[in-house]
Amino acid sequence: MLGQFLQRYCCRLNSICKLCNLPMLGHVRRFVHSMGCVQVFLSEDNMKTDPNRIYFTAWCTICNEMTPSVPLSENTKSLSFAKYLELRFHGHAYKKRSDIGRSSPTVAPNCEEFKQCQHSLHRDYVHYFTFRGVGAKFQYTPIEVWDIGLPPLVLELKAPRVVDHFKYMEEMKNFSMKGHEVYTSIHERIADLATEDDTLAIVVNLKTALNKDQFIFKQHIEIVQTLLTDPKVSLYDVSDALLMSKRVLAESIDLWGPRVQDIALAQKAAVKQQLAQPSQINADSGTICTEDIRSEYSEASPVLPEISSTHDDTHSQIDGKSNEFENDSVSHLNCMTEKKYSMEQLLSNSTGTDKKSIKKILTQLLPSAGPSNLLHTPFSAQEHYTLPLGAFPVLVHDQDLSSLIAYSLTSSEYQRLVANLADCNFVGSSSSGGSVVGQSANAENSNNTNATNHSSPHLKRKSQESSQEGEENDKISNVNTSVEEERTKSRASTSHVELSFHDNGKHFTCKIYFAKEFDLMRAKMLKPPKTEKSLYKELEKSKKCEELKVCQSRSGPEMELVCKISDGSAPTQSDTNKSSRNTLQLEIEKSRNYLARSLCSSEQWEARGGKSGSRFCKTLDDRFVLKEMSKSDINIFENFAPNYFDYISKCQQQNQPTLLAKIFGVFKVIIKRKDSLVEKSLLVMENLFYDCDIKNKFDLKGSERNRLVDPTDQQGEIVLLDENLVQMSWSKPLYILSHSKSVLKDAINRDSTFLEKNQVMDYSLLVGLDHENKMLVLGIIDYIRTFTFDKKVESFVKQTGILGGMGKLPTVISPERYKQRFIDAMDRYFYTVPDRWEGLSKT
Repeated sequence: MLGQFLQRYCCRLNSICKLCNLPMLGHVRRFVHSMGCVQVFLSEDNMKTDPNRIYFTAWCTICNEMTPSVPLSENTKSLSFAKYLELRFHGHAYKKRSDIGRSSPTVAPNCEEFKQCQHSLHRDYVHYFTFRGVGAKFQYTPIEVWDIGLPPLVLELKAPRVVDHFKYMEEMKNFSMKGHEVYTSIHERIADLATEDDTLAIVVNLKTALNKDQFIFKQHIEIVQTLLTDPKVSLYDVSDALLMSKRVLAESIDLWGPRVQDIALAQKAAVKQQLAQPSQINADSGTICTEDIRSEYSEASPVLPEISSTHDDTHSQIDGKSNEFENDSVSHLNCMTEKKYSMEQLLSNSTGTDKKSIKKILTQLLPSAGPSNLLHTPFSAQEHYTLPLGAFPVLVHDQDLSSLIAYSLTSSEYQRLVANLADCNFVGSSSSGGSVVGQSANAENSNNTNATNHSSPHLKRKSQESSQEGEENDKISNVNTSVEEERTKSRASTSHVELSFHDNGKHFTCKIYFAKEFDLMRAKMLKPPKTEKSLYKELEKSKKCEELKVCQSRSGPEMELVCKISDGSAPTQSDTNKSSRNTLQLEIEKSRNYLARSLCSSEQWEARGGKSGSRFCKTLDDRFVLKEMSKSDINIFENFAPNYFDYISKCQQQNQPTLLAKIFGVFKVIIKRKDSLVEKSLLVMENLFYDCDIKNKFDLKGSERNRLVDPTDQQGEIVLLDENLVQMSWSKPLYILSHSKSVLKDAINRDSTFLEKNQVMDYSLLVGLDHENKMLVLGIIDYIRTFTFDKKVESFVKQTGILGGMGKLPTVISPERYKQRFIDAMDRYFYTVPDRWEGLSKT
């Protein structure tokens, strides 16, 4: 009854709280139901009243109207306390009775003197009871009841954001101007070869080739401009078209810079040799003997023989790589590589030119010390546009390691190695993961007899670069030899794939852990958006017809291959594979490509407040998070991964909710330069807060030791800890409905049991508060660390109290104790709110 509750639990001056051993005065009790909370505040009351009676008064929190203090009647004291709470929660329609007409019937109802409070007695009024010097204040307040959002078993990827047409138009305008400047500088360099008297055939040939290259560049610029006129164009189409335009320009720079430089260097050496031997000069005519020039021309430069053989090399390279790209990509690559005909072909039509003119042209070509490339490039040295094409164009940037991962996932070499993993495991089940790497390296070495280095996008340009490539191949061979000697390693490592490629003096390596397992997992758990037919591919095909017309003047096997591919008469290996792929393989490729789309670009993400100290990156579309891993983490994950794949697959098959933030790939990337080496191991996981407006973030472990962050000392995105949540709960607890609490509790118990079996500890529950949708976004993260020897020592030292901690249990404890503490803490952090349907499911 109401009177007994007040006398027994509220109005006792010397009552002590059993939990904190402090007086009950100053404490707050809460009764929560549905969408409201009745708070009971106890305080000391000095008003002199009858000690045997309970007095009651109330006042409105809106208009401050107050009722007189009156003693409770016996009927009121006998009211059920549960019924009283029900009135406070649901009796919001009850208002103060009107006294108009009883005191003065002649007074108009709208008179200011008789206007009374018309607010709810149970929702807007504070009820105040006093008894024997203690006051109990009952106040109703609405509460925020949160829904819970667990990581979905299937991630539904959304279509890319709307294209900012103005931004891309400005970028395209600036880029086309830079491209025009590049081609103009090449034209000016070719014009310097001409004399005032004669126009040499070599100049005509160079200009013809350059005009064709410039025409192809303009075609790609027009594709981008056409795409930007469509208001519904896909961001992927615009991005691919823009990257292909930049690729064309970068290829032209890489082609024409060495081409002009090689002629100049070789002939400059020949001129110097001629000046040293004046007897070979005809004084009467002032000309140079053609036979002498050709002899000295071939002996002067070690670079020209490489260039003169590029016609055959290019054909071999195209034949070797035509099965690695889609039809549209192959056609473009063949058209571009076919341009790289030899200098002997350019010189073949100049046999009848004036010999003195040739000498004058070649002496004007270069200053005394020529740079490595005469052409100014608008691209940064850290950007790599001309790597071999994969499923779609990817810009690899030295400072963005995720772009290196994206390129590796879309490369044709990766697809080939993954397809061969099953055969590799069957043939050499006792060999290590390096066997897959060895196959890749041996394939490259065998292809080098017919073409340039398989991983290089360019033809051979310098003898120095060629020697560097040879050194890299030697290193890979040494690695293969050592790998064969380590066949006793774990069989699990045979699931890894390692790719290597290089560009501009930089060697890139990307090791993909558990490639086939992650491919299968992504196919089941990533749902790509429905996209319409690519407008970019349609435009590219139409433009290629015009490109072929421009290329008709060329001859040779390269042009025949381009024509066959364009006409569709020569189906590639890619077409044959497509026809034989089953649905699962297509889903694997599709999900992998969409993951790579997100990984194409990322940015640093500094989440402050956490204790791990790990470095994070986020993809620009905000879908995935990349976390840096240590070497020990990689070793632990290799043992943990098979059980992880089985558990995630089981949860999906049985439709069981799990809080584990899903991992979609683990990679090790290496960028090797002449004077530096960058090596990072990265874990790619889902962003739990994707498409959510998160205001507060909490990293909860269930520990009370050093788990408090001062928000005023932090900048950027702050991650709060356990004690911060406890302090917030004093005024604004996190309330969830009972069915949500049941789902959350089951998921926590199931996940923590799995982690305990794998000796995993130090994991945490990441909680984000989405105030707009009233959603608690939850997920377990950092579940890689096992209870290794160093953690055991850390736990022992902290438990002794030598390092402080005020006797609190440390964060790092055994997996069994960590699991139980984690479960108990999460149960305390989230409060259950019953509603009117509570308990009906049990009846």
